Amino acid sequence: MYDKKSLKAEEFINDGEILDTLKYADENKDNLALIDKIIDKARLRKGLDHREASVLLVCEDSERIAKIYDLAEQIKKDFYGDRIVMFAPLYLSNYCVNGCVYCPYHLKNKHICRKKLTQEEVKSEVIALQDMGHKRLAIEAGEDPVNNPIEYILECIKTIYSINHKNGAIRRVNVNIAATTVENYRKLKDAGIGTYILFQETYNKKSYEELHPTGPKHNYDYHTEAMDRAMQGGIDDVGIGVLFGLELYRYEFAGLLMHAEHLEAVHGVGPHTISVPRIKHADDIDPDSFDNGIDDETFAKICALIRISVPYTGMIISTRESKAVREKVIRLGVSQISGASCTSVGGYAEPEEEDENTAQFDVSDNRTLDEVVNWLMSLGYIPSFCTACYREGRTGDRFMSLCKSGQIQNCCHPNALMTLKEYLMDYASEDTRKIGEKLIEKELLKKCYNTPKSEIIDQVCMPYSWRLNQEEIKKEYYDKYCKHYPMLKGKKILAILLTGELDEDEENPYAEVNWNKIFDNLDDDWIIFTNSGKLLENMTHIGYEHRNQFVYSNRTFDTREVLSFAECLVTNSGLYATYFAVKQKPIYCLKYTNCQFEKYMKRKFSNLY
Repeated sequence: MYDKKSLKAEEFINDGEILDTLKYADENKDNLALIDKIIDKARLRKGLDHREASVLLVCEDSERIAKIYDLAEQIKKDFYGDRIVMFAPLYLSNYCVNGCVYCPYHLKNKHICRKKLTQEEVKSEVIALQDMGHKRLAIEAGEDPVNNPIEYILECIKTIYSINHKNGAIRRVNVNIAATTVENYRKLKDAGIGTYILFQETYNKKSYEELHPTGPKHNYDYHTEAMDRAMQGGIDDVGIGVLFGLELYRYEFAGLLMHAEHLEAVHGVGPHTISVPRIKHADDIDPDSFDNGIDDETFAKICALIRISVPYTGMIISTRESKAVREKVIRLGVSQISGASCTSVGGYAEPEEEDENTAQFDVSDNRTLDEVVNWLMSLGYIPSFCTACYREGRTGDRFMSLCKSGQIQNCCHPNALMTLKEYLMDYASEDTRKIGEKLIEKELLKKCYNTPKSEIIDQVCMPYSWRLNQEEIKKEYYDKYCKHYPMLKGKKILAILLTGELDEDEENPYAEVNWNKIFDNLDDDWIIFTNSGKLLENMTHIGYEHRNQFVYSNRTFDTREVLSFAECLVTNSGLYATYFAVKQKPIYCLKYTNCQFEKYMKRKFSNLY
């Protein structure tokens, strides 16, 4: 009997319920009224159950499929914005006692090179990953109580967290190891892991037992109930997934959603992540020998439907998939991807020799992390290296409450920008850095102009902008400038702050400006403050009566400080404009600059021109 609140695997993943669901879906695949009703329900951002989603999976109406894809894209933006979390896998050992017929680590594979990292090798691998810019790892190991006991896994976690290399540190270690006991899950929790990840492989019990003929993994119930034990052991965040291609994909899809519904019903928290791997070629493994492979379009549809069915969960896709496939499904719901992945044991510090093949599967996307980051930004996404939720205790039900209410973006968006900035400064190539700086500038401006003033200071983490708006800082800077320029005291400041002055042979944009006319129309309580020598050159002819309304600073002050007390800004700098935008006071952008900010302002605020 199906019971999503049961702790028995055969009841919360019930074969009869899945078969009834598939039958129900077949009977209603052309029921457009029902399909429209289900899509309308999905628009509420509360998710769909496995039966409703299964109906959409078999729907062949192109108009409805397009609506599903558009909705998946919008729901992803609503919950996760344009952020894409970056991580890398680290394989610790490929020793394994199981007989999984789809995995090259299976015990009978006598020609794969067996390897287990020492702690010194773990350190070398982590340093190599840190040198790329990674902050988040997913550690993996085969199941072998002799070679890979829980003590070995815990020691590796401790080693990883202990390494601080240059500006690098691994801030979150997710763990993908075999199903274990509540006691061992408590040990993992105490070790400070992030998410515990375990793929079901297949939810069809009969197929599962055939695909896992020997070893402890043969026990379907023990494996399927692992997430309940993990949560009983105190682990807040768990990640589920199936290996598409082992069983009929519609069966797996229904089972996957039933598992998510079970975790939500029993623990009040659904899966933190859902992974969607497809079986790939590997040593001793030919994916063509499995009859249930799915094409790219079906795969994309599954990703879109997971997103609208479980809108709050993170979705992961690895380098199993090609660049083209990853680009498509990122738009439809994926929120985490791996970059520069190595699926062999080690392999980051030193490339693996050809005769030492220890990889679990062949990688389809072989680009460097810098290339992946560059690519994501060129598509308009924000690569994020943030791990703040884990370190600040926003896990489990705390994370989910923020995510389901849409408030998590107030934490994650600014942190994504800050960690991207960190990556750009410490690791990025010059081209990637330039693209990233423009992206960050654009995102900060977008946030400022779409956020009520009362929320900006609290929710937009722009440290310098925040500092400029603190009353004590305003007073400090105002007093400092009034000391050096007494005429500023009690006046309103029109700041003209320029960066990158014109070259000698360029036309001076101020040459034809009638400054006397400008000052005649400037109220007496206003003063123009500038850092521009070019502007100063054209002030030589202003009348004496206006001399006290003009201040030129050639001191070694940080002229950005003026932004804290200025009433209006004229600039050619997108960065200065970003700082000042928090104040929500007038900003005018000079026309001679090629700055992207000007183009943005002309498009969004044409009245300023």
